[in-house]
Amino acid sequence: MPGISLFKRITIQASMGACMLAAFAQAQDTGGTTISAGTDLWQTPGGGQSFQDFSENPIPADFFGEGSDPFGGRIEFMGVPVGESALGDFVDTGVTRLEDAVLNGPGSEATIPVQITLLNLQSIEPITVMIDGEETRWNVNVQLSQAQQNQQGTMTIRQTDEDGGTFDSLFPVIPVFTFFDVNEQREQRQLDTGEFPELAVEVESLNAPWLFDAGDAEIVTLDEPLDLTFFPGFSLTPTTPNFIPGLALDPNRRVKWVFVPENARLARHGVITAPLDPGIDADQDSIRDDCDNCPTVPNPLQEDTDNDCIGDECDNCRDDENFDQADSDDDGVGDECDNCLLTMNADQVDADGDGLGDACDNCPDDVNADQADADMDGIGDVCDPVMDDPADLDNDEDGVTNDVDNCPDDPNADQADEDGDGIGDACDPDFVDDGGEPMDMPFCPANGAMQGMIMILPLMGMMQFIRRRRR
Repeated sequence: MPGISLFKRITIQASMGACMLAAFAQAQDTGGTTISAGTDLWQTPGGGQSFQDFSENPIPADFFGEGSDPFGGRIEFMGVPVGESALGDFVDTGVTRLEDAVLNGPGSEATIPVQITLLNLQSIEPITVMIDGEETRWNVNVQLSQAQQNQQGTMTIRQTDEDGGTFDSLFPVIPVFTFFDVNEQREQRQLDTGEFPELAVEVESLNAPWLFDAGDAEIVTLDEPLDLTFFPGFSLTPTTPNFIPGLALDPNRRVKWVFVPENARLARHGVITAPLDPGIDADQDSIRDDCDNCPTVPNPLQEDTDNDCIGDECDNCRDDENFDQADSDDDGVGDECDNCLLTMNADQVDADGDGLGDACDNCPDDVNADQADADMDGIGDVCDPVMDDPADLDNDEDGVTNDVDNCPDDPNADQADEDGDGIGDACDPDFVDDGGEPMDMPFCPANGAMQGMIMILPLMGMMQFIRRRRR
């Protein structure tokens, strides 16, 4: 169909970072582990995370009926359970791994063929299309074309530690868009991209997490092959017990769902591992609390810039990993990124750009990252107008400022100066009287006795010499 061009590639980039710390699931034999072929089951939440934007490639005029305008709007989607009791109430997407993968411990990887085998989405709200100047409203469903069954891609599974790892995948998706008139006055319209191979989309997944063991996470599993009642020609193979995609371990070693966003320039799709029950969603952003990286703050897109398992909307350091969210001064800015660690400054203003907030910078208008302050007056050296004034300096920190200290570099709080020469005893090299002559050595019994011995010994020697001559 001319004029229609769907997005060519959707990129799935799972936020991992700190979420993939090791330790929870059972340790695997590093001699080799086989991950059997099987199907991975997913749920598509409905908080606006998934959409298709037709602004650059609108659906052409007359598609919805004679006189209809081109449609170039955005359609937001959510998952619709497929209605199979074996899959519970939340499965809307399935991807099947067609061959076994053999891993030989951490650092190993295996590449296998994969295929999307289930897709069931619908628009969150009807779209509006103008026909002959009249507004009409249409619901939109998205499923797989029959042409999808012969299309395969690849998945590369990497083991990063004893508990799991990450995977990349690349495979085509050939959807069918079905449009239903809300007022049932017009026939449904269908766009099957299987009739236009150039419109097939390609889904790429990068660094998405997986674990060998789901731990205490309650997820949907399938024990037997299943032919899909409402999707003739499509079937699902059983799930695999030792490959759980979309689960990771947070820094506290707890199993956590990881929201997997699929991004393209004009489209987005987001999925989580299909749960057994809806759980609690306190912030009503369509992400259940045990999957939500901001369970009390609405953030349906689950952005996590620093990959610390705390969503940007509630992370007190969006660009710096800090799972503990420590905030010593309680200013709402985490210690990891606070430019005044112990001084409240929620605005983080740093006029001189030296990395220290104005609230704690001793020279807020002059760059001085070292905060040097020789005179310790609270004003940094680079902006202190009286830094060199001796009256403000006390080098030896004895409580006497340099301008009156008789030993400015040697502590002597008593300022003792026995010889009165203006140099304190603590730093005077010798004691000298006012006239410049050496002072008498203070009396010391031990010293006096030694001087007496020095005089007696020569005298005794002379007397012995005289006696010998007389003989």
